[in-house]
Parts: sequence; structure tokens; C-alpha cells
Amino acid sequence: MTGNTPNQRPVISLRLSPVVVAVELLGAIAILLAILLIVKFWAVLPDGIPIHFGLGGLPDTWGDKVTIWLMPAVAAILFAVLTAVSRYPHTFKYPVPITSENAHRQYLLGRGLLVWLKAEICWLLAFVVRQ
Repeated sequence: MTGNTPNQRPVISLRLSPVVVAVELLGAIAILLAILLIVKFWAVLPDGIPIHFGLGGLPDTWGDKVTIWLMPAVAAILFAVLTAVSRYPHTFKYPVPITSENAHRQYLLGRGLLVWLKAEICWLLAFVVRQ
């Protein structure tokens, strides 16, 4: 069966649907929101902030308040990397063999998974900043 390895799969250019564009924007908005929250509340943040919580839900490791910038930084790096990776859906692992007949649909599903995952992670990191 052909099309099972990435170098045998068809390379197809995928258009960005309005839904994909909206979800991409939502992910970017989450990063911007995290940055704005930090900037807005920087003056009232304590010098030490919890950076790890134990099983009981209580903080067991503390760090300088500058470490809060790690969240939007990680979100931005993740956003950029997953955006770059999503441009090459023919290289993804798929649960079915990729053929010329099913490639377009599978590539759309693969890219959609990355786009939604990216937005969810960015929003989760923004929520951590807010907390």
C-alpha cells in the first residue's frame, strides 16, 4: 500500500478556513491577554510567587515575580512552533494510511487538531497567569 510514509504522501496546499483563522486568533488573543494581565498587575504582585503546588494544593516552591513571564513566553514559543509544524500535515502520524483520495480530509483533520490544541494550551497558560 502506498502513502504510508511521509515521503510517499501527496503534498497538498490547504486553504485556511474561517474557523481555523478564528481559532488561530483566539490563541493569539490568549497570549496578549496574559501579557496585559501581567503588565496591569505587575505593581501589586508580591516579590515571591508560587511556582509549584504540592498534592494538597498548597504552594511548596516559590520564585521571583519575574518568573510569571515564563507563561506567556512558553505560550508564544509553542504558538510559533505549532504554527510552523501545522504547515506540513503530510509529515504527521495518522491512524490510517494516507492515499491521494483521503489525503485532503486527513490533512485538514491533522491541522485542525494542532490549531485547536494550540489555542487551548494558550488559554490554559493565560488562566494560570490570571490565577
